[in-house]
Amino acid sequence: MTDLDELKTLWREHDRKLDAVLRINHRLLEEVSLRRARSALAGLRATLGVELAANAVAVALLAAYVVARVDEPRFALPGVALWIGAIAAVVGDVRQLVAGRVSLDEPVLAAQRRLEQLRGLRASCVRWTLIVAPLAWTPLAIVALDCAGVDAWVVPGPAWLAANLAFGVVMLAGGWWLSVQYAARWAGSPRLRRLTDALSGRGVADAAAALRRVAEFEVEA
Repeated sequence: MTDLDELKTLWREHDRKLDAVLRINHRLLEEVSLRRARSALAGLRATLGVELAANAVAVALLAAYVVARVDEPRFALPGVALWIGAIAAVVGDVRQLVAGRVSLDEPVLAAQRRLEQLRGLRASCVRWTLIVAPLAWTPLAIVALDCAGVDAWVVPGPAWLAANLAFGVVMLAGGWWLSVQYAARWAGSPRLRRLTDALSGRGVADAAAALRRVAEFEVEA
């Protein structure tokens, strides 16, 4: 065998070993990304579990309050309004927990689609919670003050309650109008994407980033 043949043989062997090392590194990086995605999803599920438990407790406490005040509509009706809101929050948490059952054993593209659905659902729940929150302030003040032994219809009085309710209605209408007017304009906007990530939580964003990395590995493979 000539020196040139030996050099070619050594070069082929070097290429084979290099390819093997690159494949191993590629697989290790992919596993790291999958572990990050699993960790992020587990953290999100834990957060949703805590939120669901807190909202479920609120539903039970408000139901007890309404029953106790059923003979006094001026207190019972604000309690019912808060109770309905708490039930809506529980429904939202359950929907997110169901949507959050993303299996990373399925094809990456399918997992990404499910994660995008979860991202949108969570952002929507948080967004509407923020929009409706000002409207909930008045019934919350009535119930909280009543539980503290203060009649909000006397102190601070109907005028204060009416002003806060009007403010809540204006904020609700304004928030809804903005969400309708700018939804199409902001579609695909990087700023909206960052806002959506902030609303949906870092768990969803981190899991999505990890899955994007896994998808890149599969394309490179």
